[in-house]
Parts: sequence; C-alpha cells; structure tokens
Amino acid sequence: MEKYLEKLQPVANEMGLNIIDIEYIGKDILDISIARQDFESVDLNMCAAAAQAFGEAIDFEISLDVGSAGAERMIEPDDYKDIEGQYVFIQFKNTFKDAENVEGTVVSVSDDAVVVSYRVKTALKEVTIERLNIKYLRLAVKV
Repeated sequence: MEKYLEKLQPVANEMGLNIIDIEYIGKDILDISIARQDFESVDLNMCAAAAQAFGEAIDFEISLDVGSAGAERMIEPDDYKDIEGQYVFIQFKNTFKDAENVEGTVVSVSDDAVVVSYRVKTALKEVTIERLNIKYLRLAVKV
C-alpha cells in the first residue's frame, strides 16, 4: 500500500485534497477516502476526477474506489490550525462549564486552545477550550 500512497499523495496535494484513509478491499481494489484541504465538501465529480488522476498516477495497476471521508469526519490535532471558520462538534475529556461537548464555529486556534462561537437560544457566546481537554473534534453539519 505504501508504494501506492507515495504515488497518490503528490496527485492529491496538487488537487487540493487529503487522503484520509486508504485500504485494500480484497486483493484487487484500493479503497481511498478523500477530503478537500480547504474543508469544503467533496462531491461526486471531485471523487470521479480524483479516481481518474489517481488511476493515471499508478497506471491503472489496481481498481480504485474513491469516496468522500464524510461531512462529519474526525479532525486530528495536527490539523486543528486549519479549521478556523469551520462548524465543529467537540467532545470534552472532562466536563467543562457543566457541559460534555460543544457545537459551534471555530473562531481561532492556538497551540494551547480552541475558541468556539456557539448559540444558546438567540445569544451568541464564545468559549475557550484547552486542547488537553479535547477528547475528539469533528466537522459537524449545521441544521
């Protein structure tokens, strides 16, 4: 799988994509989950374009199944710096201000904390969450 990833990663970067997951399905299909580096949604056309470009990069040596990593994908701590302006769900390790989680828009990210703007009824509030208290952080869909 590493030999494929070495060839696919530069193509993904050129297309503004991240390869989130890659795994074999059986012996003849490579399943690839992608996401856009700007955190915009991945549509069917983007998946098709990525599949074509990836196929060309590996000379169609193996079948590819390319799909979106999902609208509510997990964000790794190393990528927190890239999520300013994104709507997220954060689960706390320890209860914080009598809550177990928060859902809102990331205002800013520092080495120590993530600031999130969220709504309580009609009021807009901000909370600063220490990175050490983040159990997990994922993109969320605003409804």
